[in-house]
Amino acid sequence: MCRDYNLQQCGDGTWSIVSKATQTPITFKGRMQIALTEEAAQKAFAILERIEVENDQQSKDGRQY
Repeated sequence: MCRDYNLQQCGDGTWSIVSKATQTPITFKGRMQIALTEEAAQKAFAILERIEVENDQQSKDGRQY
């Protein structure tokens, strides 16, 4: 589970990825993560989770990213 982001289903059936801290949509790869299909939202969320895990591992190893 992502520490910093949540998936949020909107009233119109689309999906957004929002910051847990601000509850506002995030920008990822230069695009606002709003009005996504569920599949696109899940894929982007999975990438964000992997990035978070990699960054955590690098921090534990003493490497900077």
